Amino acid sequence: MSEIYIFSQADDLLTIISESTGLISAPFREEINSVSSEPFVFTVDADAERVKHVKEENRVVFKDKDGFYREMVIKELDDIDNDDGPQTTATCIPAWLDELNDNFVLDKRYTEKEAQLALNDALAGTRYIGEVKVRLDLASTNFYHLSSVDCIWKILEVWGGEFRDTVEFDGNKITVRKIIIDERLGADKGARFEIDHNIEEIQRTVLSYPKTALYGWGANLENTGDEGSHTDDRNEYIDFADVEWKKSKGDPTDKPRGQKWVGDPDALLQYGRIYKGQLLHRYGEFSNQDYKDPAKLLRATWEALKQAKKPEVHYKLSVDLLDKDVSLGDTAVAIDRQFARPIEIQTRVIAIEYDLLDIEGTAVVEMGQFLSVYENDLGRELDDLKNEIRENRSKWESGGGPITNDRFPDIKPDTPVNVEATGGFRVIQLYWDYDEAVYISHYEVYGSQVKDFVPDNQHLLWRGRVSGFPHEVDTDQVWYYRVRAVNMHGRPSDWSAQVKASTVRIISDDILFGPDIAAELRELSKTAQILADGTVNLGMIGADVTAEIDTAKNRAGEAVEKANLAASNANEAIEEAQSAFDEAVNAHTIAGSAKTIAEATSALLDSVSEMVDQHSVQIVENEREISRKMYTVDANAKFATQSQLTQTSNSLTSQITQVQGNLDSFEISATNLIPQTAFTNENNRFSSSIGAGRITALEITEDSE
Repeated sequence: MSEIYIFSQADDLLTIISESTGLISAPFREEINSVSSEPFVFTVDADAERVKHVKEENRVVFKDKDGFYREMVIKELDDIDNDDGPQTTATCIPAWLDELNDNFVLDKRYTEKEAQLALNDALAGTRYIGEVKVRLDLASTNFYHLSSVDCIWKILEVWGGEFRDTVEFDGNKITVRKIIIDERLGADKGARFEIDHNIEEIQRTVLSYPKTALYGWGANLENTGDEGSHTDDRNEYIDFADVEWKKSKGDPTDKPRGQKWVGDPDALLQYGRIYKGQLLHRYGEFSNQDYKDPAKLLRATWEALKQAKKPEVHYKLSVDLLDKDVSLGDTAVAIDRQFARPIEIQTRVIAIEYDLLDIEGTAVVEMGQFLSVYENDLGRELDDLKNEIRENRSKWESGGGPITNDRFPDIKPDTPVNVEATGGFRVIQLYWDYDEAVYISHYEVYGSQVKDFVPDNQHLLWRGRVSGFPHEVDTDQVWYYRVRAVNMHGRPSDWSAQVKASTVRIISDDILFGPDIAAELRELSKTAQILADGTVNLGMIGADVTAEIDTAKNRAGEAVEKANLAASNANEAIEEAQSAFDEAVNAHTIAGSAKTIAEATSALLDSVSEMVDQHSVQIVENEREISRKMYTVDANAKFATQSQLTQTSNSLTSQITQVQGNLDSFEISATNLIPQTAFTNENNRFSSSIGAGRITALEITEDSE
């Protein structure tokens, strides 16, 4: 349940208001590196006792959707009584804006310094502390008669990064106020939003006010007479009329000497106005009194034209955060192909708004770029203040100026080569070959978790002058990188080839124990930590709480038993696997032996069959011989023939007996070699053959008698 905390101007907690105690609505909006175009406004029931603390200049603190505590200051109050009852509506502005806009930095100069030093100076004399979480390159600038708010904007412009504000409170008092500068807000999560899926409504707004050419105005030149006195109040500015550009020499476009503007031929073809058969430019202006070098002014004007020639496009989406969570600064894809000009974009979330009472159900995100028509009055006042300071800076600084790089040639740097990325625990280290060319100002590293990303400002991770960068990320992440070099005039090289690296994967409790047991262990760990911290002792615990502790102990015991059971089951599974492996080895050995025995048995059977066939033939021939002799014998020689037949019969009986012995020997040998369980059928066939042989022999002997 969302709550808002009301603090006094002395940072003491006065009350807490929630939906159950009178909070009706609390819409909140935030934007990247900008003051929200809409203030924080919340409405409460005015007849509740605690609403008396909702008064001007009191502080309001709440937790945003990403878990950061944000502080506001009540500036306006509206009380109304109608059919809904008495209500109070409070309009607030960010507390950091309220306080830092009232603090000024008079004169601070930086030459090749870190952003942290500049942020510390910008916040000096206030209740805020600064923290730069990203590695930024050394840079040079100055703060002269600037509010702390303007100093922050200048830090972001010079060093880069994106900022957020947050507070911390301990018990009933605010203890820390902080301005944080990080490499970027949000992340590149590959979120995708589509109409009729997780987009309730999508709106595209296009502002087409392109410029095809720009005049450039630099530092102010004072008009003086011969004796150094001012001749008039007219201001003259440096221009780049004497600078010549030629594409044949590597410049972006052609600009002849004497021309005070620079144009884009492609933009002229697309947006130029046709007059008497010719295209007329649409002129605009670029003004920055920081530029005293005409060549640099021309380069800056050209960079400004690259933006001015494009129409401004803005997308507003009502999304379902329950389907896809999204935060300020995230890179996302939005698709709606129901238009004749389909919406298919991949860009950052530049603003997000929601009601604290129903974040998921009321979220609206904005993607693309902020439209110039949405600038608020405060923004215009700040711009006017900046222009006034810049126009008079030459007088204040008495001729002083920043260090320039005029002597360096404006040569396009070579593409960084041999780019490597090596993943570690929570860091990915990048390396590339260092280019010793003196005109190179720095390197830029761009990264994303989306493969084949197109680098732009949202992907910038680091600027620096060395050929290496350690990117600190979380474990089990995959990142893709591209690197480029930038010269002293701001001209970049081509992009390097994309490289990839990943950090190590950590085995979590959910993976190790399963999600249910891991959740129980985490809850038990919290209880144990409370007891271990000494904040709770047994003398302070009531009977009902003691019962809960006993229940927790039982749950801990059950969790341990489940863990032990899981370990036991794992051991049994290992033993069964080992047993199955051993049986497989034995089966392989037995199969080999069986194959050998089968081959020997087959050879033996072939031999026995051959011998039986030979003896059978011999017996048949002997039988025929006996019959012939019996029927052809002479009657007078019957006795002699009978005696001869008897001898022949005895001889045959002896031979048959010998054959039977040989067969018995073969039968015994076969029985010993062949396991009964494996070759029963073959045994039966083999014994049957022998039996038939014996019967034939007996019949012959009996007939002979």
